[in-house]
Amino acid sequence: MEFIGTTPPGGDGKPLCAWQAVYDEAARHEKFIVIVEEWNEQKEISRQQMKYLHAVVFPIFAKEMFCSLLWAEITLKRSCGEQWLIKRYDKTEIILSKTILTVKQCNQWIENIFDWCGSKNIHIPEPNKDWRQNE
Repeated sequence: MEFIGTTPPGGDGKPLCAWQAVYDEAARHEKFIVIVEEWNEQKEISRQQMKYLHAVVFPIFAKEMFCSLLWAEITLKRSCGEQWLIKRYDKTEIILSKTILTVKQCNQWIENIFDWCGSKNIHIPEPNKDWRQNE
């Protein structure tokens, strides 16, 4: 479970969060860990993009193409993200990790996936628009 909070500037320095919900979630476990890190909007958008790709795009494509999730990801990297995710040296082709993409590049890759899959009559539902507007 993940909780997001803020520490308002100029206030008393006390962070605001759904503390009761944090407590309730922690109470469900014999042992637990709480990690506090600074909010990074670009990192959060990137995380949401990866969740969308793994929860929606790759499974739908794999089902439609009767292939594994790994093969779906590789195919979409090669077909729709070649300019960022494929490097060629002589006779060798290296498929790079999608985590190297910026938010803008990943949004473009997702747009390319929509177009390419659409041309093959594979419908991929649109992601939540909130994170897509923050390029």
